[in-house]
Amino acid sequence: MKITYQALLDPQPDGGFTVTFPDLPDAITEGESEAEALFNAAEVLTLTLEGRMDEGEAIPKPGKHRGICVSPSPACQAALLVRRTRAERPLSDLARALETSWAAAQRLEDPHHATTVRQLDRVAAAYGKRLVLSFAPATDSAGRGAETLARAPGSRAHSNAARSDVRTARTASRSMAGRPGRKPPSGSRS
Repeated sequence: MKITYQALLDPQPDGGFTVTFPDLPDAITEGESEAEALFNAAEVLTLTLEGRMDEGEAIPKPGKHRGICVSPSPACQAALLVRRTRAERPLSDLARALETSWAAAQRLEDPHHATTVRQLDRVAAAYGKRLVLSFAPATDSAGRGAETLARAPGSRAHSNAARSDVRTARTASRSMAGRPGRKPPSGSRS
């Protein structure tokens, strides 16, 4: 089951592009370039689907694909695959089949939880299916590669670099806390 939704890319008179999804009317975004608009489309698609899952709202199946297709994040796709495969069957049946707790089975349908390939494979086997993975071309509608998309303003590459800087700063501040000349936290033995 491939989880991609059709996106409509409309040029705006003042420049830039607006992106809408026929299957998800509440998912709308824009960008100054095609690459930025399509990057933002993947982000808004992910957020819209995550929000619907969090709120227990219905998630429409993707319609016929014509033109540009956009996929949500891998974690969101994994949660949707588990949810659609389970369908109307109780979550407790999945937990029993996987020999795990109900809470652990519920996390498999949480788009904010990183489900492993091994877990997805076990879910597929529990329902008499097999897991099939694939890589898709990292290009936009104009045929530009992932390198171009990664450099788009506000792109994941820029976001990941910022997250990395924050992690580095946190790690440095933690390591400074244990250096000589620093007072140990109250309640700890020296």
